[in-house]
Amino acid sequence: MAKAPGKAANGVRKTGETADRDQLRDKLAEAAMELAAEKDWREIGLAEIATHAGVSLAQARTAIACRGDVLRHLRRRIDADLLASVEQEPPQGEPIDRLFDVLMRRLELLAPYRAAVRRLLSQPVSILADCPLLAPGALLSQRWMLAAAELEKPGVEGCVKTLGLELVWLKTLRTWVDDDDPGLAKTMATLDGELRRGEKWLKRLSGPMEVAETGRAFARSLACTAARIFSGGRRTRDEKASEEKPVAEQG
Repeated sequence: MAKAPGKAANGVRKTGETADRDQLRDKLAEAAMELAAEKDWREIGLAEIATHAGVSLAQARTAIACRGDVLRHLRRRIDADLLASVEQEPPQGEPIDRLFDVLMRRLELLAPYRAAVRRLLSQPVSILADCPLLAPGALLSQRWMLAAAELEKPGVEGCVKTLGLELVWLKTLRTWVDDDDPGLAKTMATLDGELRRGEKWLKRLSGPMEVAETGRAFARSLACTAARIFSGGRRTRDEKASEEKPVAEQG
């Protein structure tokens, strides 16, 4: 008998097979984070993660390909849970207040893994060497955080915001892992200060970003022209789209 579709805690409906695989990934992620709270990441193997999760290596292989998959799954799950909370209770106020709210909610979701995060932050080289795809994935998460705060932008400005927010997040994490205050006063002070510093830098970079965006649009136009030449004179889809939008709106 076919399994009925499941529904995750974040409200996303899944097929039975997908739900089972995600449940297995959840178990492996929980096991990996429990181990990471006690020992360095380079000392934790796939077999140990599977054993700690109470599953066989064969079962683990159906859900993950490497240790990095465990961390990526946990990040995506936290992203999804956070976005679900934003949908139920959208952040309010000025842009910087909305982003502050979103990132504090993310810290709440990370709270059960604080000990593991503390150790992981102390060994970034080992983790990135083992899981090189974590870095671009982290930037994707920041894109979603900006979207949750209604601050997502395309093009050069979007890239600058995403990179800047990742730096803000990492600095805030380093304060958070050692903040024993139940009210997280130090963490909130760090996050607020870094967000305001980032806001000032965005204003300073507004001119250079406009120049870079114009250059990007010009390069796209040249690429479309070259593509048209090689395609026998036909306008490309990208070229038609570029002609329909002002340069400032191209992203």
